[in-house]
Amino acid sequence: MKKKFLLLFLILALALTAAGTAISACAENAPEEPRQSAPAENVPEENAPNVKPMPRGSETHRSCVSVTGSGKVTVPADAAQMSFRIRVLSDSFSEGQKRMNELKKALFDAVRGVCEATGDNTPCGDSHRPVSDGSVGGYEFMSVVCVKITDVPKTEEVINAAVSAGATHVYTYYLLENDTDAAKQALTLAKEDAAAKAAALIGDEAEFVRLREECCWHGSGDEAGKVTVYANVRAKYAAQTPQI
Repeated sequence: MKKKFLLLFLILALALTAAGTAISACAENAPEEPRQSAPAENVPEENAPNVKPMPRGSETHRSCVSVTGSGKVTVPADAAQMSFRIRVLSDSFSEGQKRMNELKKALFDAVRGVCEATGDNTPCGDSHRPVSDGSVGGYEFMSVVCVKITDVPKTEEVINAAVSAGATHVYTYYLLENDTDAAKQALTLAKEDAAAKAAALIGDEAEFVRLREECCWHGSGDEAGKVTVYANVRAKYAAQTPQI
């Protein structure tokens, strides 16, 4: 009786185990049901992101040009520098040096008799060499002396006085030692020239971006007693142009 009961219990346990295995296999192979997402919450309009659409054709780009402007102004010189040459021939070296010094003194005395002047008599401006005409030997002494005056209208009078003292006029160079005002005028003209060039290239609506000075210098004018001051600037201009 006990053996039959154990056999029956064993058969029942095997049957339950097989049934459980079949149920698990069916559950794994069954298709999943689609999940439902939670409904979105309503966002008030006042809290929505403020995104504005870009209108078509409103984009712009900047068209830029870089131009060079030039300006010049001619003004009266405020100083003049004159160069003179002195020449002495002598049979004696010491006598020639003595006469050269006397001529230099006479030159400066003559110039300072006309107006106040400063002189440049550096040793490098002096030279001498032996000369001969084939029978008699001697020496030739040469000296270059520079004289500077600030009374420019008396330049010609100074030259005549120096020549009368035994010197030979070489050249005159007019100076502008105080060039601040003239340089400003030349730079202003250069800036205006740059603006006109930019307007010709990109139109009157050209917008100034930046400006820099390239150079500023001066030289002798076309007229005696005048100095011309030159200035160059480089400028950048931009214009607003609809994008194509």
